[in-house]
Amino acid sequence: MKRNNNVLHFVKYKWPSLDSNVWKRFCTICHQNGIVPEIIEIQDESDFCGMLSDPFVINWNFSHPFFGQIDHLLPMHRSILLTEGVEPSSRRMSTVSPDLAQIAREVISYLSEAGREKIALFAFDFYLKKHKVFSKEAEQIGCIIREEDVFLNDVNQISDCFARLLSRIDKYNAVICANDMAALYLITELAKFGIRVPEDVFVVAQGNSLVTQSTVPSITSIDLLSEQQVEQCIALWKHLKRNPDIIRAQITIGHRLVVGESTAGFEQKDKWRDKPLYTYNEIEERGYGELVKLKNFLKNTDEVDRKILHAIAENKKYEDIGAENFMTAGAIKYRMRKMLQSFGANDRQELLSVLQKYNIKL
Repeated sequence: MKRNNNVLHFVKYKWPSLDSNVWKRFCTICHQNGIVPEIIEIQDESDFCGMLSDPFVINWNFSHPFFGQIDHLLPMHRSILLTEGVEPSSRRMSTVSPDLAQIAREVISYLSEAGREKIALFAFDFYLKKHKVFSKEAEQIGCIIREEDVFLNDVNQISDCFARLLSRIDKYNAVICANDMAALYLITELAKFGIRVPEDVFVVAQGNSLVTQSTVPSITSIDLLSEQQVEQCIALWKHLKRNPDIIRAQITIGHRLVVGESTAGFEQKDKWRDKPLYTYNEIEERGYGELVKLKNFLKNTDEVDRKILHAIAENKKYEDIGAENFMTAGAIKYRMRKMLQSFGANDRQELLSVLQKYNIKL
């Protein structure tokens, strides 16, 4: 079977990590360059077979041991890994990623300058080894993160990970979370025990998704500049296509620290950095299911939807809400039905209770 040289295959594992807006940007840039993007979504690592573009693109959510098998499985293919700092073991795998060591230095220096040097790492994945980079960089700037300060979310529920952290929470005044969902979960659970963010504990996340800016308090987070990563990925793909003898390349993209209320809006005096900075069921098993639905819901709603939800929370009727927004009651009902479908809620009270649980601003 002849391979279409203009097709770019994006091999996506079952974890729904690819932001819909990022994928739209990916497709737009591909079409601008005469490239046909195709997603290949696999349910199991054993499904990784078939005709693929050379190179093909792969997201980082495959298990770490699987990276080492790619040369064996696909000896004639080159690949590009979109990653948040995972080091590939395949000699034919290129990478497009932020500088994880620089991210770690910036976050830890930021907390140190704010007087928050008793730091815990929360919900990091054991296999990705990112927590080791943070520990190493902390040591370089004189801020020690020991093994007992790292709370991994490897095979257990995130609630188990939180329980371990809670038992030692009095030893910390700052927590760096593996991602935005973990940060939101942490802040929500800490509040149940009277632990205030940011007064008692600063919280920093990674991802800067809509979730971080929609909750109260807003969450300080590292923006990993996903759209820039996509642009560089396609540029690298074209470069490798033109140069079949190049086996492996590496592109490092920037990032930026977006300051929110979870660190009391603390701004650094010295901008020291050199440059700008498993299946869905597996997510639910780790305790992220509700948070994933919330994240996707926020992506698919707009300002009008928020106004409608706010009005419904105040027990206003559809007719009155429609009049306030220059819409018919039928249009309000339609929007409400779409929101319930987007979140997967049975009724509006279920949806509102989740939004209230996580202090989402309406």
